[in-house]
Amino acid sequence: MNSVALFAYGVLVTLVVGFGIGLLVWGAILDGRHDHEVRARLEDHGEATGPAAEPGDHHLGAVS
Repeated sequence: MNSVALFAYGVLVTLVVGFGIGLLVWGAILDGRHDHEVRARLEDHGEATGPAAEPGDHHLGAVS
């Protein structure tokens, strides 16, 4: 395999990995925004959130 083909494969792999990591970062950002919106909605309704909530309270996903 010559050096040009090896370089091209390296660039291709780098782009694929960069795209994959970019999707993960984008998903984490969107998840953080969603979590912030849900917590704000729950606080507006007077429901407990965060560490002060009871240990059995897992109703963050139940908000429509």
